[in-house]
Amino acid sequence: MKKIDDEAIISGILRNDNAIIQQIYKQFYTKIKSMVLAFHNVTLDPQDIFQEGLTRTVINIRHKRFKGKSTFFTYLYSVCRNICLKELKRTVSYSNEYSDQEADNDLDPLYETIELLLKVKSQLDEICIRILDMRFQMSSKTEVDSNGVNKPLKFEEIALQVNMNADNVRQRYRRCLEKLKKMVLQHPQFAMLVRS
Repeated sequence: MKKIDDEAIISGILRNDNAIIQQIYKQFYTKIKSMVLAFHNVTLDPQDIFQEGLTRTVINIRHKRFKGKSTFFTYLYSVCRNICLKELKRTVSYSNEYSDQEADNDLDPLYETIELLLKVKSQLDEICIRILDMRFQMSSKTEVDSNGVNKPLKFEEIALQVNMNADNVRQRYRRCLEKLKKMVLQHPQFAMLVRS
């Protein structure tokens, strides 16, 4: 399956291109479905969540609420996840001894950690974000293996995308990763996640 990049996705959405919408389904539905099915405490229909999330994302892009600080997939994933969390809060009865926030942390610590990582990553400079996205399989430019799983791009391939040589990309990747790690460890929300 040929993948489309974020620029093509955004311009296709702005042009009301149905072929782009179909490509978004092909490219991202499986990943969103996996995330939705990970919510074991509530029955959610992945197709409905994806449809609603994509609709909200398209509206946000057309109203210029999407600023491009993250990849299209990261943004869509976050919108779909928020829909799941709202549905979880609406349908699951929590014990009186826990607040809603405590219950969410008990049920969903992995997603809280991922959300923090993505939030902190968005504060890095653009080149760091692009390099990390490609290495961590979060870019629409990553390859897919025979099982349909994204493979991180090699440094040589990233170098072509960001117009640098591979050694510089490798060094920049290490510095960006170290900076991201330091920022996450210093973030006050990280301390709360570790304690919970």
